Amino acid sequence: MKKPTVKPSHDEIDQLLKQAEEALWTQHSVAETLVSEGIRLARAVKHEYAEWSFRLLEAEAMSDISYTTAKEAYQTALHQTHALGYGGLEARAMVGLAFIEFHQSGDFPTILGILERALVIAKEHADLTAQGCAYEGLCSTRYMAGDVIGAAEAGRASFSAFEAAGNISAARNALTNLASILYSTGRLDDALQLAARVMEKPEAESPAAAEWTPPSPYVEMEVLKVTGLVNLRLGKLEEALENFRQSYSTTIAAGFELRTDVPRRYIAYTLTELGRYAEALNELEPALHSPRRNEVMQAHIHRAIALIGMERYDEAERALLDFRNVFFPEAPQMVLLDYYKIKSRLHRARKEFEDALLAKEESERISTSLVSAPSIQSSVTQTYLLLQMERDRHARELEQLRVAQMERDLSNTTLQLISQTELLSDLREDLLRMARKISVSEPVGKELRDRIKNLPCKSVDWTKFDTQFKAAHPEFTKRLIELYPELSSQELRICSLLRMNLKSEEMARLLCLSERTIESHRLRIRRKMKLTSREHDLMLHLARM
Repeated sequence: MKKPTVKPSHDEIDQLLKQAEEALWTQHSVAETLVSEGIRLARAVKHEYAEWSFRLLEAEAMSDISYTTAKEAYQTALHQTHALGYGGLEARAMVGLAFIEFHQSGDFPTILGILERALVIAKEHADLTAQGCAYEGLCSTRYMAGDVIGAAEAGRASFSAFEAAGNISAARNALTNLASILYSTGRLDDALQLAARVMEKPEAESPAAAEWTPPSPYVEMEVLKVTGLVNLRLGKLEEALENFRQSYSTTIAAGFELRTDVPRRYIAYTLTELGRYAEALNELEPALHSPRRNEVMQAHIHRAIALIGMERYDEAERALLDFRNVFFPEAPQMVLLDYYKIKSRLHRARKEFEDALLAKEESERISTSLVSAPSIQSSVTQTYLLLQMERDRHARELEQLRVAQMERDLSNTTLQLISQTELLSDLREDLLRMARKISVSEPVGKELRDRIKNLPCKSVDWTKFDTQFKAAHPEFTKRLIELYPELSSQELRICSLLRMNLKSEEMARLLCLSERTIESHRLRIRRKMKLTSREHDLMLHLARM
C-alpha cells in the first residue's frame, strides 16, 4: 500500500530558504543542494513566491561558476517576478543582472541606472533585503567609478537595510565594504577599527552574546583583505602577505573559487614589493583568463609591475599597451590611477624622465579627484559613518514604537467596537423579547416588532476602521490583493481582523455573524491561499505579510 504524501508546510520551506541564503555566505556546494530541494518543495505546494526566491539564490550561486548561465537565470526571474507582481524579487533580479554587467562590461552608467531602478522598486514594495542588495551594488559601482562619497552613503544605507531585515551576514559584509572605503581615503586606523567591529564578539555576560554567531567565511575573507591592505600601506609586507594568503585559503574553503582572483592579485602585488617577481607572475596567471573583466584588466596592470621589477621592460610595456588597447575606454578611475602609477615607474626605470613626470601628474590628478577633496576629508570618517548608522537604527526603533502604538490604539478601538456592537445586539434582543409580550392583535405591538427587527445589529464605522488599519499596516491590504486577487471584500476584512489577532468569536460579534460562518470564511481563505497543510497557521501567514 502506497504511503500518503505529506506536503511540506510553508514554515518548513521558509526555514529552508533562510538556510540556503546563509549557505551562500558559507559553502556553495551546500547552498546548491538546499536550493534544489527548496525549489522542489515550493513547487509541490505551489508556493510561487518561495520558488522564485530559491531561483534567485540559484542564479546567485551560478554567478560564481558561469556569468552567461547566471545572466539567463536572472533574466528569466526578472520577467516572471514582474509578471507575478513580486516587486521585491524583481528588484533583486535586477541587482543580479547589474552584478553580471559590472563584471562583464564595466559600463558604469548602465549599471547605476539598473541599480537605481531596482532600489525604487524595492522601496515601493518595502522589501528591506532587496533595498540592501541594491544599495550594496550602488556602493561597489560608485566606488569603482571614483564616487567615494556616494559609495560611502550607499554602503551605510546597505548596512542599515540588511540590519533591519535581520540579515546579519549581509550587514557584516556591508560594514566591511565601508572599511575598504575608509582605507581608500587613507584613514587606516579607522578602517582597521571598523573591520575589527565586524569580527568583534560581545562580552560573555552581555545579552547580545547569546544571539551572536561567528562571521561567515565570506565576511572573514573580506576583513582579512582590508587588514592586509592596511599592513601593505604601512610597509608590513610579511604580515600583509599572510593576511592575503589567509583570505585566499578562506575563499577556497568556502567554495568561492571564482573569487580567488582578488586575494591572488593582492598576494602577487605584495610579492612584487618583496622582490619575488617570478612568484608574483605565477599568482597572476589565472587572473589573466578570469571571466571577471575587472580582474583581467587589473591583472594586466599588476603583471607590468612584476615585469618592471625583473627589468623586462619591453614585456611590461606590451602589458600596459594591451591594457590600453582593450580596456582603457571602460576602465574605472581606480584602475586608471594604478595604470598611470605603473606607467610612471616604467618610464623612470628607462630614464625617460619627462614621460615619467607626465604620467605621475596624471596619476596625481586622478588621486586628488578621488580621495583628497575637502568633502571627503570632512565626511568619510569612521565617526561619521557610525553616527549615521546609529541614527538609522534610532529612526527605525522610533518607527517601530510608532507602529506599535498605532496597533495598540487600533486594538483598543476594535475592542470598544466589539463591546458596543455586543451591547447594541443585546439591547435589540431585549427589546424584541419585550415586544413579543404585547398582543399581536394590537397594531402598536406589530409595528414595534417590525421596527426593532430593522434596527442594525452593528455600530462599526468601517471607513474609519479601514483608515486606522491602513495607517498601522500600510502595505498589508495591498500585498494581500496582489497575491490573492480572488479574495472577496468580506474575506479581506476578515484577514485584517485576523492580522489583529482577533478570535473567531470576537469577529462574529463585530460582524454580526455566527462563529460557524466565520469559520467557513476562514476555510475559504485558506483554500484560496493554498494553505493546504493544517500545520501552517493562517494568522501567522498573514502576520508575516
